[in-house]
Amino acid sequence: MSLQTAQNRLRQSMKEINHHWDHITSQWDDPVSRKFYEQRIAPLESMVRSSMAAMDKMAKQLAKARNDCGS
Repeated sequence: MSLQTAQNRLRQSMKEINHHWDHITSQWDDPVSRKFYEQRIAPLESMVRSSMAAMDKMAKQLAKARNDCGS
């Protein structure tokens, strides 16, 4: 799997999680749901953002390496 493909899958997966969470909270909106969001969904969003930033840096370094190696 290419780095770009992995980024796209990660981005799409997070969109799906958010979509499902939005749907769930239309039925389940109480202190327990908010605690679940704070403990599970919010940290996941942060990890995905960090991962995407790291993958962007990696893609730039890979492109530079390919350019430097002439391929």
